[in-house]
This record gives sequence, structure tokens and C-alpha cells, in this order.
Amino acid sequence: MLEDLGVSGPDLGEFLSPRAFMVYYSAEKRIAPIIEFLKSYLKTNENVLRVLRSNWVLSFRIEERILPNMRCIESYGVGPSQLQQLAIVHPRLLSQNPKRTKENCEKIIEMGFNPKSLMFAHALHAFSSMNNEKWQAKVDIFKSFGCSQDHVFSIFRRAPYTMCLSVKKLKETMGYFVKKQEDVLFNLIMNPQILGFSLGGRVIPRNNVLQALRLKKLLKKDVKLSSVCLLSERRFLQKFVGCFGEEADYLRRIYEESKGNPEMIL
Repeated sequence: MLEDLGVSGPDLGEFLSPRAFMVYYSAEKRIAPIIEFLKSYLKTNENVLRVLRSNWVLSFRIEERILPNMRCIESYGVGPSQLQQLAIVHPRLLSQNPKRTKENCEKIIEMGFNPKSLMFAHALHAFSSMNNEKWQAKVDIFKSFGCSQDHVFSIFRRAPYTMCLSVKKLKETMGYFVKKQEDVLFNLIMNPQILGFSLGGRVIPRNNVLQALRLKKLLKKDVKLSSVCLLSERRFLQKFVGCFGEEADYLRRIYEESKGNPEMIL
């Protein structure tokens, strides 16, 4: 069967080595039905192999998890391309309890996700990656900084994987921005990907450069830290370091030293 997918010789041994448990499964009753079902959805051998590399997919008979999960997700209007993406990128979802899959689909639809959108698969994966306790702990962090439930849903809709950040990471990053920038909540809600940026590698060094520019009165108008953090590295250096002539070396030194010492605060 695996040879039919293009896996043979040394490649076959490499594929089976971390999946020795497959020898205990019936080729006819378990493995073949899974492969044939996946081929009907994923079309190419390469895609099928990508999913099979997730050991979770082979942990259950097709009628126990994979089939009911795919049928469940499909029943909400998720199209073929989204199903392919979900199976290939997030194969572990196919092995979770189908009852939980149904509950999670309904919950994220209630939060405003359209099953026909490409973001639906990401939201389902993100939401399914944590239990209710972890989800609520993260919601509580946002609320502690003044966000409403609707704000949290908006953040999740814009950047689902923001909710996969640890409670510690969310608390530290939210706390830093709230301390350094007035009226920052709107910017964070509109651009929640900022919360995933490294404090020591991006946020604090850029804030230190802004502070140096303010102290030397080099900014024609003030700028928001959250907006500056969204800039690419190249654009940030062009706009806030390289264009200040004789001060450029000083600003670059602050930037680089801040990266090596995130506790350095101007």
C-alpha cells in the first residue's frame, strides 16, 4: 500500500521506523481504508503521506474518528479546499473525539467565523488545541486589561493563534503595551498578531529606539509603539534608525544592545 503511494526502498524503512506500531494493524481492515479515504479527499499521494506522518491518524479505525470528523466538519459547509488544508496542516484534528469536533465547530461559528472562509480551519485547530480551562484563563487575561468578551472574539477572529499563546506570554506582552502606550487596546484588538512578537527581540528594542528619538527631539510627530512593531525589520531600520544621519550609529547601537539585554530600558 505504501509502495502504491510512492514510498519504497530506503524511503519505506525511513517512513516505518518511527511508526513500528503499524505492523500490528491489519493492512486490510485499518490501514487500507484510511489511505483510500484520504486519497478521495486529498487527491495526491504526497498529500496523503503528509497526513499519514501524523501518527494520530492511524491510531483509530476510520469509522471511529477520521470519517465522522470529516463528515461533521463538511456538514457545516466547509468546502473541499478548506477540508484539504485542515487535513494536511492539522491532521491531529481528525483523530479527536467527533463529539468534541461538533461542539468546537458550533462554538467558533457562534464567535462569528464563517465555515466557508479559509480562517475557519485555523480557528478550529486553535480552539481544539486547548481545553475550556485554558481558554477561559486566556479570556480572563484579556478582560483584566479592559477587554470585553466581544473584544476577545474579535481578536480570535483576526488572529486565531493569538489564543494559543501561553497565559504568561499574553500577560507580559499586554502588560508591557498597556504600560508604554495610552489607548493601546484598540490597536491590539485590530492587530492582535502584535501579541505574538518577542518582547526582548522586537518590542522592547524598538521602544528603546523610540524613547531615544523622543529624548533627542528627533521625531516630527509621535508614533505608537504598536504601529512601529508591525513594521518589517528593514522598514523599521530605514524609518527610525538609518534616516537620522549622525545619530544613526547611536540608534543602531541602542537597538542591537537592547536585543541582547531586554531589561535595558531608556
